Amino acid sequence: MNAYQEYTQRRQAAVNALPFHWAFGKEQFNQLMQELGLNPNKKSDMAQLCSGPAGSIIFKKDLKMIREKFAELNREKAELIRQDETGDGFIYDMFLTELKETEYGYTGEIGEALDHIGVTSAEVESDERYSRALKRACETIMDSDW
Repeated sequence: MNAYQEYTQRRQAAVNALPFHWAFGKEQFNQLMQELGLNPNKKSDMAQLCSGPAGSIIFKKDLKMIREKFAELNREKAELIRQDETGDGFIYDMFLTELKETEYGYTGEIGEALDHIGVTSAEVESDERYSRALKRACETIMDSDW
């Protein structure tokens, strides 16, 4: 497991621990409300909730904590990138992992991987570490049977 995969596992575990709730359709929503001890027909109960990331439902009281957790996770990623002075460590692992995940070896396309990482092609071009790491990751995938 590489450094980026370790980071994404830590990130996923942290996100999984957040108080997100899900309901798809009215029946599931009513069941969720019951599980949360709320009445969907009561305005004061409904006022306690809001929409969260990816269609989730969260308590408004948890919103600040959730935002802070995502900010902390983003700062951690930024610090890991900053610490990789050459692009041969975390940054390379980041590109390699996301290129594999988005099937670069079959498609030859990098756009989806860049989207997953949260960088633009202009950022890659302007950062020597990114350029070197992306080129090396592309070559690694194309030269292997991954």
